Parts: sequence; structure tokens; C-alpha cells
Amino acid sequence: MFLITTSDGLSHLLKDLDSVDKYTSSENTRKALNDAIAAGNWIETEPELTIVPQHDWDGMNLAILSDEDFNQVYSQCLATHPLLAASLPAALTQVANGQDSMFIEIFNKICIVGGATSEMRSRWADLAESYFLPDQIINSIR
Repeated sequence: MFLITTSDGLSHLLKDLDSVDKYTSSENTRKALNDAIAAGNWIETEPELTIVPQHDWDGMNLAILSDEDFNQVYSQCLATHPLLAASLPAALTQVANGQDSMFIEIFNKICIVGGATSEMRSRWADLAESYFLPDQIINSIR
């Protein structure tokens, strides 16, 4: 990849120095790029790639469902507040689609009713972080 700076101060990233004609249909831009290349106003570079991990809701769900402490908290909530506990699966479906307010509210209430400790919640938040869940979710679990 080549970063070319034209006389007007604009920067252009081209695959190779011979691809000017493929890069633009504008005669003025082609001329400016060719002039910049001839003048040596280019540097060879590697494009910076930023890899954004995907939120792994399925992995988090499997991990939290196999967590002994979470099962105890959930069971306690289920015994005393069955409708609250039963609403967690629907809230998880919504949160995977970007609607997280219901999940946050339900999860927090389940933790309160079920007696989750701050240590448990911190561990679950670390787990959520390892599955690349959104910061708002991680912070609400913590």
C-alpha cells in the first residue's frame, strides 16, 4: 500500500503506484496523484487493521449457565420470584439485538433476590468481558 499526499494536502491510499487510473475517474485527481508520485510525495505503508471482536452472547450464555454460583442465585430467585426468573431468557434475546435495558434490570433484580455477592458479580463481569460483551453490560453485571 502507498500513502500519497497531493499538492492540495489530501492523502490517498493506493494499492500500488500503477493503480492511479483504477483509483479515480477524475482527471484532476489522476494528474495530482501522478504529479505527487513523480515528486516522491509518497510512502510505502501497511494499512492499519483494527479487529473488533464480536460479542459472543452464545459463549457467555453457556458459561454463565454452567456457573455453580449463578445457578444457586437463579434457583433462589426462581423459588421466590418465578416470573422474574422466567423473564431472563426473553431479556437475553433482546440484549443480543442491542436492546439491553430490560436485561440489565432483570439481571440486577435476580442478583438482589437470589443473594449474589459482589465477588460473584465481579467474576461474572470478568467472564462477560472475556466474551467481548458491551461495556454497558459488563458494568451493569459488576
